Order: sequence, then C-alpha cells, then structure tokens
Amino acid sequence: MKLDREQWVAEYTASAQAYSRWMNAATPTDGSFEHHCVRSFRELVALELRYAEALPTVALSRCPLCDKPALQRFDAADFFGPWWHPDFVAPKEPGRCPHFMGVLGAVHHHGHAHRAGRLDVHPGPEVPFVVPRLMALPGVVAVVRELRMDNGCTAYPIGYFAPRRPPPRDRFAPWARGALEYQDLDGGGWRPAEGDRDFELRAYVERGALKVLDGELQLRTPKSDHPLLHVEGRRVPIVVGRREFGGDPGSGL
Repeated sequence: MKLDREQWVAEYTASAQAYSRWMNAATPTDGSFEHHCVRSFRELVALELRYAEALPTVALSRCPLCDKPALQRFDAADFFGPWWHPDFVAPKEPGRCPHFMGVLGAVHHHGHAHRAGRLDVHPGPEVPFVVPRLMALPGVVAVVRELRMDNGCTAYPIGYFAPRRPPPRDRFAPWARGALEYQDLDGGGWRPAEGDRDFELRAYVERGALKVLDGELQLRTPKSDHPLLHVEGRRVPIVVGRREFGGDPGSGL
C-alpha cells in the first residue's frame, strides 16, 4: 500500500483541526458535540491506521548472533507522522529472529528546529548511546546504525540482541514510546522509558558488546576512530513540540 504523503498530511491536518475545534468548543446541549467530536476522532484514527499500514519497512539493525536483519516499520520523513507518537503501535511488524529485543535510538538535529504532529514526540538525545541496565543482561550485544532522515536529521537506531531474550518485565519501551506494557506470570505491569544512558561506547566495543551496521548493512566491529563513537551533540532527551491545530483550516502547518 503506497501513501501519497502530501495528500495524507493535508487530510490529517484538517481532521486534527476539526477534532481540536470540537474539543475546545463550548459543549452544546443538543448532542451535536458528542456526534461531531466522536466522528472527528474516528477520522483521525482511520487516517493514522492508513498511514501505519503504508509505512516502509527498514532494516534498522541486524542480529550479530544469526545475521538476520531486524526489519521494522519506520518513518524517516520527519516528526509529523504518528510513528513518533509515544503511544504508536504498528498494526503488524515483520518477523524477527529470536534474539531480537528491540530498538532504541537517538536523532541529531544539526542545529535545526522541527515540529511534530498532533502530539509531542521524544526521539531521544542527539548522540548514540547504550542503556547500562540492558548491557548488563547476559550476552547482550548492541548494534548502532546511522540513518539519514528526509528532514535533514540523522537518526541512530540502536538494536539490542541476546542469546536468550530476557523475561517481559526486564524488556524495554521501544524507541520514542512512553512506556512498555508487559504481561508475565504475576499479571504484568508497566515499565517507563529508559532514562539511564551511557554515551561512552568504546568500552563496550572492547568487550565485544557493541557493533556497527555500515551503509551496506554489514556488521562491523568499529575501530577506536570510527565516527559513530565520536558523535558530538546534545546528550539530553529532546522533545519535539507538537503543532497547534486549533486555528483556521490553513494554519495547521
């Protein structure tokens, strides 16, 4: 399924504006509020589903244990699309190898300001990192890739792999998501997004726990002068603010 992104953005903007207007309007007494508000929300949901099903599948990482690509839907256009929303759930992801734990990431903005869509998004810091909690799990290897986005940013997907995946409560909320809901024998719970990051990657390379994925999608052990080990940028989580959709139909973008 191919998406005409320009047309989709126009439809999504109009629908978000309509929903915002009804949410901010004084509640009428004739029942029209519920009717129009619910209809606008359903239109938003349908547009987000259409977008999600048309997202391209990208090899964000590659397993260092079995060499299988870690394919995942990904929006490399900008931060407007719902892929970047904290609550986004892909309708169906491609099959991955049994060693795949998930992907986190960083995004370098190169000094430019960007805007998100209907919600604030959390693409991470600008410098690639690893999570010490995850790297302390048995046999975990992280894989870092550089990926150019259409809006001029540089994304750094960081895949995590292990000989045996940890139990659900020890896993993590994926890249840009606000939390992970998990189920286990005790009933399950929620794990918040990871907050502890280590940007000094060379120590992990030296112990064999970090690889890079090159432009040919081949796994490499980086040398000490590899560019991905020396990215300069902000090391704090960056929030890309949402757009305001409450104005006139032509003012949303």
